[in-house]
Amino acid sequence: MDKKILIILILLFTVNLTVFSQDKKKIDSLLNKLKIAKEDTNKVNLLNNLAYYYSKPNPDSAFLLGEEAFSLSKKINYTKGKALSMQNIAYTNYKNNDFAEALNFYHKSLDYFIEIKDSSEITITYTEIAKIHYRLNNYDNAIKFMTKSLNIYEQKKDLKNISKSYNNLGVLYKYVGNYDTAIIFFQKALKIHIQRKDSVSMSMVYNNMASLYIMKNDYKQAEAYLQKSLEIKEKKGLKSGMAVSYGNLAELYNSLADSINSFQNYKISISYAKKSLAIAEEIDDLDIISFAYSYLMTSYKGIENYKDALLYSELYKRTQDSLYGIEKALEIENLQAEYDSEKINNENEQLKQNEILMQEHLQNQKYKNYILILGILFLLVFAIVMLIPILFLW
Repeated sequence: MDKKILIILILLFTVNLTVFSQDKKKIDSLLNKLKIAKEDTNKVNLLNNLAYYYSKPNPDSAFLLGEEAFSLSKKINYTKGKALSMQNIAYTNYKNNDFAEALNFYHKSLDYFIEIKDSSEITITYTEIAKIHYRLNNYDNAIKFMTKSLNIYEQKKDLKNISKSYNNLGVLYKYVGNYDTAIIFFQKALKIHIQRKDSVSMSMVYNNMASLYIMKNDYKQAEAYLQKSLEIKEKKGLKSGMAVSYGNLAELYNSLADSINSFQNYKISISYAKKSLAIAEEIDDLDIISFAYSYLMTSYKGIENYKDALLYSELYKRTQDSLYGIEKALEIENLQAEYDSEKINNENEQLKQNEILMQEHLQNQKYKNYILILGILFLLVFAIVMLIPILFLW
C-alpha cells in the first residue's frame, strides 16, 4: 500500500467516528476493501464511492479522495474514473457553497462523460449545473441546462425523470416571470405523476403551483393548491411536508392581510404558523423553524402584539443567517433527490463489480491458504517419518 493511501486511510478512520451510522457500515466496508485494493479501476471506484459519502460530513477528506481517484484514473487511463472524480470534487464544492469551483469541476466531468457517451451521468451533470445556476439566480442558464437534461430523458422515455424535469422547469420559468410557460410545465409534470400514482410528487407540484399563484396575487387559487398539497402529506404522514404546507398557508394569509380583513387574516396566519412550528420543532428542522418565526413575527406585529412580535423577531434573527428560503429549499428537493438516486444506483452497480473482484481475491487467498496448510502438514509428516528411526536408535 503506498504512503499516500495509508495517510488517507488514517485520516478517514479518524473522521469515520463523526459519520452518521446510516452510512458508517458502507464506509467501513469500502475502507476495508481499499486497504487491499490493487492499482486498477476497482480501486478508483472505491475512492470515488468514499469521496461521495464523505462529501457531506467531511469535505476535506472528500477532496483528498477525489484527487487520489483522479490521479490513479489518469495513470491507468480510466476516463470514467476521471469523470466521476471531477464530479465528486464538484459536489463537495457545492456542499461547501463554493459554487464557482463546483461549476468548474462539473464542466470538466461533463467533458469526460460526453467523451465516453455516458448519457446517464451526462443528465445528472446537466441537472447539477442547472441547480447551481438556480442557486445563483442565473435562471436563463439553469433553464438551458435543465432543458438539455430533459431532452435526453425524453429520448429514453424515462417518465419519472421527465416529470421531475418538467417540475424543475416550471420553477425556473416562474422565477423569470414567464408564468404561462411555468403553468404548462407544472401541468405536464402533474399529468405524469397522476399517471404513475405518485402522490408525494403530486403534492410537490401542487405546492409549486401555489407559489406561482401567490406571485400572481391569485390567493384563492393558491390556497386551493396548498390545501391539496397538505391533504396528501397528512394522509401520508409526511411531517416535514406538513410543516412546510402549514408555513406556506401562514405566508399566504400574511399576504392576504396586507389587502383585506387584516386582523382576521393575521390570526389565521398565526394559527397555521404555530402548527408549522410545532411539527418543525418535533422533527428538529431548523429551516422550517426559522420561517415559522418570521411568519409569527409579521402576524403579531400586524395585530399590534409587539411583545410577541419582538420575541419571534429575536428568534428569527438567531436562525436566519445560515439559511436560505424555505420555498427554494423545497423546490430544489427534486433536483437533489434525482442526483442522490442516480448516484446510489451507479454506486450499487460499481459495488457489485467490486464484490465480484473481492470474491475472486478471497477465493485466490483461500486457495493459497490451503496450499500453505498442506505444505506445513507435509513438512510435519516428513519430520515425524525422519524422527522415528532416530527414536528407535535411542
